[in-house]
Amino acid sequence: EPDSSNGNATYTATYSLITASDGTKQLQENDTRFGNSILLHNVQSFDVRTKNVGLPQVVILTLTVGSSPPVTRMVRITPRNQ
Repeated sequence: EPDSSNGNATYTATYSLITASDGTKQLQENDTRFGNSILLHNVQSFDVRTKNVGLPQVVILTLTVGSSPPVTRMVRITPRNQ
């Protein structure tokens, strides 16, 4: 969404799981301003869901990282302008 503190500029960021040369999964961010960045190594799962039970719409991210034992974290994100 537009950044009102920066001339209403918009930025696109995408996220994907990629396979590293050692066969492990990594979470990669691609930002139109900065290019590709590896955010997390040894990712077991990455899930994005929307919860649309009215406003604001909520995005729920769930990540599982590591292997002994794996660690799972969930984040709920809501837009700032809704």
